[in-house]
Amino acid sequence: AAELARAEAVRTAEAARAELDAVRGRIAGARTEIARLEQTGRAARTLHDAADEEEQGLREPYQRALAEVERLERLDETSPVTGQAAAERESALEAAEERADAIRVQGMAARDQRLRYEREFTAAREAAAEAKAALDGAREEEGPLVSELARADGDVTRTGRALLRADAHLRNRTRARDAIRNEVRGIERDLTEARQDLSEQARRHTEAWGRLPGLVSTLETGRRAEGSGTEPSLLSSMSSAPARPTRSGRFGG
Repeated sequence: AAELARAEAVRTAEAARAELDAVRGRIAGARTEIARLEQTGRAARTLHDAADEEEQGLREPYQRALAEVERLERLDETSPVTGQAAAERESALEAAEERADAIRVQGMAARDQRLRYEREFTAAREAAAEAKAALDGAREEEGPLVSELARADGDVTRTGRALLRADAHLRNRTRARDAIRNEVRGIERDLTEARQDLSEQARRHTEAWGRLPGLVSTLETGRRAEGSGTEPSLLSSMSSAPARPTRSGRFGG
């Protein structure tokens, strides 16, 4: 049970850590994206301001070029000329119109650039705002996940200690079991020896009982001979014989 609890705690901690790493990855990605978008926005703003300045600077030259075209057109109406003078005036009018058109085209290009950079700046600013919102959301997720991971790591530590205690208890029980098993084996050996001793004693008793009739007959013969004084006493011979020692052991004296 302790091992299963620790394995579950480890899985929970790994899942919490993976989720926290993912959130922190989103935070880092959002910060990088915000920095990129802000840089893009600043660059677009700089180019926008330069295009706007160029556009504003072309207005006065364009107005002067238009005024020159109008002057030459009025002059042709009020003071018409012929010959070489008419050709020169026509050439001057065409040159004035070309200058006005060139300035107008340059101004339109500057305006188009200003509008394009303005769109880029606006898009970068909006995207940066979205990235900041995503960053705020990820930061809100980070706090609870940090707490969850801390709890999970605490559970891993707690269940790890419980597993160590269970292992120590199991080792103690194993040692006690082995000691009891060894003691039982010793008792079984002693019992086997005791059974063998009892079997040997039973065999001797059986043999003794088997010899008893002969001993009784011998005893009677001895008594009769003793009465006549011709044979030594059998009882005195038996009483003078040394006693047979018994086997010592767990169950013996």
